[in-house]
Amino acid sequence: MGSRLSYPLVNEPDIYEDSDYDEDSVEADMAKQLHEINLQFCDDMIQLRVRSAAEHAKFEEYQSHWKTKVTEFQKMYPEWSEQDITHLKQQFELFDKDKDCLIEFKEFDATMNELNDQSSYEERFSYFDAVDDSRTGYINFEEFLKMMNTLKQNRGSEDKSLPLADRFKSDTSTSEMTGIVRQMDSFQQMCYGVF
Repeated sequence: MGSRLSYPLVNEPDIYEDSDYDEDSVEADMAKQLHEINLQFCDDMIQLRVRSAAEHAKFEEYQSHWKTKVTEFQKMYPEWSEQDITHLKQQFELFDKDKDCLIEFKEFDATMNELNDQSSYEERFSYFDAVDDSRTGYINFEEFLKMMNTLKQNRGSEDKSLPLADRFKSDTSTSEMTGIVRQMDSFQQMCYGVF
């Protein structure tokens, strides 16, 4: 290519055939196995790209009809406000490091480590795996919401007498707010957008 003109090949390239090649040999069997592994890897990669493209389209749909989508999500998760769902959408975007509108477990785990979450790797994996409906190792936004809802139900608030949103009053001092935030687990911090 470069600065020279390209011309189609006039003659087909020579094909090298090994006269010693035996289709029943160990090498041939190994080559077939490697070829199958390569095909499987390529197929998995193609399927992931197709799913990612579909999730991008779905996420753009969310953006253009956000109020309607929030209402739908609130029907599924009635304890969440519009602000909670908006914060969770922002958190999803934070977890999605490669911006493919899917979160891989390693992205989820790394972000939880960055947040200094105290949960174990096994606990995180069990929550993640429980919502990975497609069994691909990736979750989309709806599955992320399902996981966060499960986390919320299982962890709950340490002070169940007063909802977290009601703890922040206009006259709350900075030191009181800091104390409240320190008492929150990572999920609560994500829901309320305080990290």
